[in-house]
Amino acid sequence: MSAAVCFTDSSLRVRLPAHDQNGVYTINELVEMLQQPARDERRRITPTDSREVKAALTRVGIRRSDAEYKVGPYLLERKAFDTGPTWADYLARHSELPEFTSTP
Repeated sequence: MSAAVCFTDSSLRVRLPAHDQNGVYTINELVEMLQQPARDERRRITPTDSREVKAALTRVGIRRSDAEYKVGPYLLERKAFDTGPTWADYLARHSELPEFTSTP
């Protein structure tokens, strides 16, 4: 196993000599690598390994991006309240309009 660096800002331009680029990746490169089957069965990630990786990432503050849950000025709740085979319904909040509550 070796160390790796991942740059998440797609506008960032990394200008390193070729010999210093080993282990430096973009998000797209990492996703592509992770989609490839394991070359060695001993390196295959099991469901248990996957849960442990997710827990470790959560502990250090890495989570899914809020951008995935933003549609125009609306911020969607992370969990759908109803789903179907080709759709999902989310509760959303407008980012610029105040929330209001009704009074009896």
